[in-house]
Amino acid sequence: MRCAAPHDAPLKARGSIVHSMLHDDAARERRTMPDIRSIRAALGRLRHRMRHGAKESFAQCGEDLIIAYVFNALGRERIRYLDIGAHHPTYLSNTHYFYLRGHRGVCVEPDASLLQAFRRERAGDTVLNIGIAAEEGEADFFVLTTPTLNTFSREEAERFASYGNQRIERVEKIRIRDINNVIREHFGAAPDLLSLDVEGLDLTI
Repeated sequence: MRCAAPHDAPLKARGSIVHSMLHDDAARERRTMPDIRSIRAALGRLRHRMRHGAKESFAQCGEDLIIAYVFNALGRERIRYLDIGAHHPTYLSNTHYFYLRGHRGVCVEPDASLLQAFRRERAGDTVLNIGIAAEEGEADFFVLTTPTLNTFSREEAERFASYGNQRIERVEKIRIRDINNVIREHFGAAPDLLSLDVEGLDLTI
């Protein structure tokens, strides 16, 4: 019977260690590899959710869905909104979600070039081509390259223009209404939802 030489033992030990390491690596790889069946199941659940009950947000960061959740928790069935600086009937809109569900309100947009889209897509809303402030009067309205940045604030308009990728396209004289007078005329009492996007004049209003 052949007996292994003493120096064979370390070789066998090393071979066993290598085999064990390879086995562990393979097991680890199997654990970390995505299970195709799990992925298909997850995609199926997502597809079902999108078809049955998924909610589409129109606001920039889903604020409309958060507000809707709060109104539902409060049991509010009728929502009246005042959207100041509405800009567009659907794009980045905080109120379009509610409009689609039968609620109505007032949209305020000083840029006359944007009003046609509101009258076409939000015919049930009242659209006012004015500016809003704490006092009645008239003010310069700065129209920038990117309409979402339009503002009554000269400081804000010049700041945007200083970045180099914006410019003040034109300055228009726009009628200004006191926010309390608008609320009194169109709501009687405070609206349920007030959306403000006025580029630097939020606190003033």
